[in-house]
Amino acid sequence: MALNKAIWASAYTAHPYHNPVIGWRSDIENVPIGKLRAFHDTYYWPDNCTLTLAGDFTEAAALEAVHRHFAALPRAPHPIPELYTVEPAQEGPRRTVVHRAGQPGVVGVAFKRPSGLHPDSAALALLTTALGDGMTSRLYRALVDTGLASEVFVDNNSLRDPGLLLCYAMLAPGVPHERAEAMLNSTLHAVAEQGLTSEEIQRARRQLTAQRAFKRDGGAAVAAELNESIALGDWTDYATQAARLDAVTPADLQRVARETFAERHSTTGWFVPAGEEEGSAELPSSGPDKSATPSASSASVTAVPPPNPAASAPHSEAFGDTAHPPRVSASPAPVAGTLFRRPIGGIDFVARPTGVSEVVTIVGSLAAGDAFSPADNTALALLTAALLDKGTTRHDKFALAELLAGMGATIEFGSDRLRVEFTARCLRADAPAVIALLAEQLRQPAFASAEVAKEKARLAGELQQAMDQPGARAAIALSRALWPEGHPQRQPELPRTLADLALATPTQVAEFHRSHYGPRSLRLVAVGDLDPATIATAVERSFEGWVGGSEYPAPPKLPAPQTHGQTVELPMAEKPSLTLLLGQTTGLQARDTDALALKLATHTLGGPTFTSRLISTIRDTEGLTYGIGARVGVDSITEGSWFIRGTFDTTLLGRGEASTRRELSKWFEQGITAEELAAQKTNYVGVFKLGLATTTGMAEALLGALERGEGPEAVDSLGARVNALSLSEVNAAIRHHLDPALMVVIKAGTLPGP
Repeated sequence: MALNKAIWASAYTAHPYHNPVIGWRSDIENVPIGKLRAFHDTYYWPDNCTLTLAGDFTEAAALEAVHRHFAALPRAPHPIPELYTVEPAQEGPRRTVVHRAGQPGVVGVAFKRPSGLHPDSAALALLTTALGDGMTSRLYRALVDTGLASEVFVDNNSLRDPGLLLCYAMLAPGVPHERAEAMLNSTLHAVAEQGLTSEEIQRARRQLTAQRAFKRDGGAAVAAELNESIALGDWTDYATQAARLDAVTPADLQRVARETFAERHSTTGWFVPAGEEEGSAELPSSGPDKSATPSASSASVTAVPPPNPAASAPHSEAFGDTAHPPRVSASPAPVAGTLFRRPIGGIDFVARPTGVSEVVTIVGSLAAGDAFSPADNTALALLTAALLDKGTTRHDKFALAELLAGMGATIEFGSDRLRVEFTARCLRADAPAVIALLAEQLRQPAFASAEVAKEKARLAGELQQAMDQPGARAAIALSRALWPEGHPQRQPELPRTLADLALATPTQVAEFHRSHYGPRSLRLVAVGDLDPATIATAVERSFEGWVGGSEYPAPPKLPAPQTHGQTVELPMAEKPSLTLLLGQTTGLQARDTDALALKLATHTLGGPTFTSRLISTIRDTEGLTYGIGARVGVDSITEGSWFIRGTFDTTLLGRGEASTRRELSKWFEQGITAEELAAQKTNYVGVFKLGLATTTGMAEALLGALERGEGPEAVDSLGARVNALSLSEVNAAIRHHLDPALMVVIKAGTLPGP
């Protein structure tokens, strides 16, 4: 966001961290090709590259493939330049303000922190977890629970050179920036002066222990984490993180807090929505400098130290006795032959063990999404789902959060048009306890008046933020153009949802929960390092006696709105880019054969790869957009939709829309080629199989199959079904279900003038 760029630019005056990662807008628009080529020829050499492999392969085969593909590449003919710029010591607090159209107001406070390989990095990881991770965190209690902010987060940038620790507060409606900033700084200063409690430290340790396990869930996750350590300058950082965290003492934490949260190291930023006034012409001071001792970051910022000598040690020696190489799941065995499935009290329950170590992921859904809200209050389903983790009849929200954080576990709820969805992650030993807490939150939410009021205020802030986002506005407008009144997929306009949210009462929320929550439509899937019988027993015990719930409705037979070919424009001030949508309904549901055929064809047009037609032509060749793609939206309950989504600069919208329509027409009229279909089959099946290598990917695939009524065996058969599709079937699906002339066009953002 604009404020984040402004804070980094203010905090750094000499070091390249002053600049955005991809450069300033004028850089991107005006950089000469020759300069790009010179940069490439300076840095893009194999001796300036590290290749990380993690997954199901033999070492010999992997090394042979690396040699075959890379051995012919020459080394750089010159030394790779080293960064020599050192950021001077910051000698006082800095401030920046961004005035722009938008919602909500934001306060950000950043502090210089040492490089990622600095000995204090482990203490900073514990500090930021205690400050900003979940409802038990200091900043949540100080700002969100008190109604000053709708959201807080801490971004601990552990980088090769000294980075920033940023604390952000998204202000609740009507809250002055000064008040939120004062509370944020007061909270940080309290930690610096008094330290963390023993309970906070233990909880943060447990959270980080679980997060390390979660980050080893699948080969891609392991490789990504190892690459982060390589980017810092020493791959053995990956292997020693646990030992360094264990060595941090309470005294270390307080010392690091005092050194870090010193006013002289701070850069404060405000995002002030246009039309609001700052509290004063001179922004207020953050308060007295609370640091008692000089810090490492108060000295001149220095380059990263040389790599640890252990980097050259043998594998087992470098990892030592306290951290072992992670066990990475092999390619998944056939799903249907290795899972456990049975009904439990009306719940469709599935458990699937995998080769991952320690990690268990639990996902599920039930029929209580936004479309189930009564006609007189469109916000009830949203509010009910948001309150599930805000306290039960047995535990208030902080007690729940402390129980979960004490295990390093997480439970998250969300809702879409039809479903309430949940995801839980935990370690193997804690799975029964986490299932019990999940059941408690689903079955016995308290809906206390105070919590309902707080959640209404928080959601109002999120909805106001969505009203300022071209993408969100465009998506709602498209749904209203495609679906008639009364259709489950037709979304209410944001002002209506805001107004209904304000009117919702605890009694209405409790009644909605009684009417729609229950096991009748509940699907629950557990995947990972688990014993199916143990998990089944926990589910049976935790959900015993629960009855009721809703069924998914049959889609109403309503006339389609008369919007074919319509263009809807949503003007929004001061937006750096606008959103363009072209879409229509397809009549397809998730289980239809044509849905899979249309997905393959759509991936060729606008899939998430650089070889898709829209990306390769409109982005790479014509340079009109940074992001554009096409998607098939299908559901197991209602008929689906199809759309193209692109973002364009205001001055490029006309050319961008023309190019998009040209590529769409060509694709519709000519279809895709045999070569494109073969490539898409390989990519589609490959990406799907890679997803199954993680507990989350496997769990979501199984849940999707249950929701479609296909059964878990559909996960195994997907590859065969994809490969069985012929070119004629795929191209026929395009022409049968789509028509460019009938597509609705949505434009949201700062529109070009006449």
